[in-house]
Amino acid sequence: MVRPSLNSSRTARTPQLCAPLPHGELNSAPLNLARTLLDRRRTLAHGTAATRRKLEERATRLTPPVLELDRLASLSLPTPKSLGRLGNCFAELEDKRRQLEQENTALDSSIQQAQKSLDALIYGEPIASTELITGARRDREEIWRQLQPIVLGKDSGLPPASRPAAVELYEARIIEADRLADTATRDADRVAQYNAERKTLEDKRLRRTEVKEQQTQTALDLQQAGTEWLALWGPVTASPATPGEMTSWIDAVKLLLDQRDPLLADEAELAALEPQIAELHAALESLGRTLALDNTGKFPTESLLIFLDNHLGKL
Repeated sequence: MVRPSLNSSRTARTPQLCAPLPHGELNSAPLNLARTLLDRRRTLAHGTAATRRKLEERATRLTPPVLELDRLASLSLPTPKSLGRLGNCFAELEDKRRQLEQENTALDSSIQQAQKSLDALIYGEPIASTELITGARRDREEIWRQLQPIVLGKDSGLPPASRPAAVELYEARIIEADRLADTATRDADRVAQYNAERKTLEDKRLRRTEVKEQQTQTALDLQQAGTEWLALWGPVTASPATPGEMTSWIDAVKLLLDQRDPLLADEAELAALEPQIAELHAALESLGRTLALDNTGKFPTESLLIFLDNHLGKL
């Protein structure tokens, strides 16, 4: 439907509204123009109000909701490049976080099991581990360093009264070191298993420490990405959803803005009608005075037009 050119007809027709035709007849064309303008205003007012209400309802149902569609139209939305970059960053960090969490859980279980295996191996007689043998030999050498000067006939800081006890302690430590060495030889398989389990336990504990450090860093990286994400959306919304959801959100917003364009055109046309209708109203009042009608100034435009139509119909 082709819309009538209202602006061009306003100046041409309105002054003729109260101009009589020959033989005293009134020109009805301006009244028809008034009806056309008022009908168009009524149609536009109803249509634009209904359309804007629907668009606003749909906008508020988005997540996050759009409370001011007109304001949003004036803002720049994040670019696909920015969304893709941060989206990939979030995805990579979330994958890393899940993997580290799974690995940490597995390590906790593995460490607990390794500790149980060690406890089973050392239940009863202690394992003659390399550390125990080395410690026993070190204790033996400490006593020997005190006794050696005496054996060699040199001065010693060890009092004579303490020397018998030192000799007994030295002999005991020789026996203990030899016993541990003999036990290790006799129980080599058990010792080897113990050493392997202990090494495994140490490795797993070290790895768990590394995993926890990586978890801390990943959490910081996620926090930094979240801060950047909020800053990217700051002018638009304070509560952006996930990158995937916000990509769909932008598509929905662009559709609403596309549907808003014809609404703005209709609203602009509606606003442009107001000065024309105001001019027509003045002309209708002038026509009323020409017809010697009283109180025409108290009617709104549509009511005044109906009043004049009814009066003219009785003539």
